[in-house]
Amino acid sequence: MAGNSDGQDEVKDEDTAASVWLDFCDYSSTHGPNHIKRSARFLGKVIWTVITLIFTAILLWQITELFIKFLKFDVNVLIDIKYEKDLKFPAVTVCNLNPFSGGVFILTKVLFKCTFCHYFYTYTSIVHFVPVNNEKYLCVLRHAGLTLELFVEMDEYIPDLTEEAGFRVLVHGNDEVPFPEINGFNIPVGMATGVGIRLQEIVRLGQQYSDCKPNSTSTNNIYSHIYPNGYSNQVCQMSCYQEHVANECGCLDSAYPTDHPSLPVLPECGAINMTVGLNDSGVLASGNSADVVCMKREFQKYTDGTIVCTCENVCSQHDYLRSMSMSAWPLPHPASILEKRDDLIAENQPGLVDWLASTENLTKYELMDEFSANFGKLRIYFEDLNYQKIYQTPAYTWTNLLSELGGQLGLWIGMSVMSILEWFELCAFCLRTLTKANDRVKRVGPRKI
Repeated sequence: MAGNSDGQDEVKDEDTAASVWLDFCDYSSTHGPNHIKRSARFLGKVIWTVITLIFTAILLWQITELFIKFLKFDVNVLIDIKYEKDLKFPAVTVCNLNPFSGGVFILTKVLFKCTFCHYFYTYTSIVHFVPVNNEKYLCVLRHAGLTLELFVEMDEYIPDLTEEAGFRVLVHGNDEVPFPEINGFNIPVGMATGVGIRLQEIVRLGQQYSDCKPNSTSTNNIYSHIYPNGYSNQVCQMSCYQEHVANECGCLDSAYPTDHPSLPVLPECGAINMTVGLNDSGVLASGNSADVVCMKREFQKYTDGTIVCTCENVCSQHDYLRSMSMSAWPLPHPASILEKRDDLIAENQPGLVDWLASTENLTKYELMDEFSANFGKLRIYFEDLNYQKIYQTPAYTWTNLLSELGGQLGLWIGMSVMSILEWFELCAFCLRTLTKANDRVKRVGPRKI
């Protein structure tokens, strides 16, 4: 009797497990199981089982492709035209093209007149503009902008060092580290150069979509003590190069900051035993010290890509598109030139005292030539208050992923979210059935034969 009772329990357990599956096939909204159960013949059950397995395999392949697509974190690049009446005026960097002076902008010698939005500024107050009123931006639009009158100091140019005279100009964001030698443009003397600018804002997605850095990031930035929020890809590249020169040559390139706390305390390359200068005939002599040779070699490596610097773009940057026009300046007429000279004498600009003294005995035509060879005018203004915004958006979001997952589930095996819950319910029922069967075996004990 005991043996028969144990056998009945085993059959009951099997019937219970089977009934869970058969009940699931009846009510499941997933298409495969109910077709398998409803097939009256064995062949039909086999065919529907094979079909279900094939479609399930295709579904798993499609789901894998969808997740691969999602994890690429691709982006769409969109362009929008926006209007902003209070556009912030950019920074303007100006350098003399004379390499012998290092292109340094000495305000008292180079800049002798400046106006911004119809307001006059002298060289002592040019470093930072203070907003005069709330209409200054509209004033820029009315053909005012920033106007600079510049003195090139032609007498200090050395023909062996350069074949050009004029200025290098860069229009850039207020917090951006300027690199006029890379991104700037030249303006000539003897001309009034008008530069119409238009803001272009670039916004990149961070986090998983790109490795861009916020502007405030100071990692690998030897300019951070000058421009705390001035990180850029170019800043990172130059910082990497300077650190490499310090490690390889035992000196620092004077073209870039040498006093940043992250840099070792080293002399500038060529500061000791520098042999470059003028020979007895006044001709530029050649020859470099060993550290300068090393620095040039490392710069060539950097240019060739041998030195690899890993640098990220900023997440948000402002570029300025420009259009330029030129006209003769000052007016090439003797009366106009004489009037201009009298104005300069009356203004008593410190940087022009020696030059004005040297022109006292010139004829009016010689004076015209001197003005054309030494002075240039630059006017920078917003062309309009529309600006171009280029920004990124996620190309494939969680919403897209869930939508396509739902489509694939419904297409291949007829599943929905409710169907998924039904499969979880099946797993719970099966687990409960197996648990009860295990408990029953423990209570009855091992079968005695």
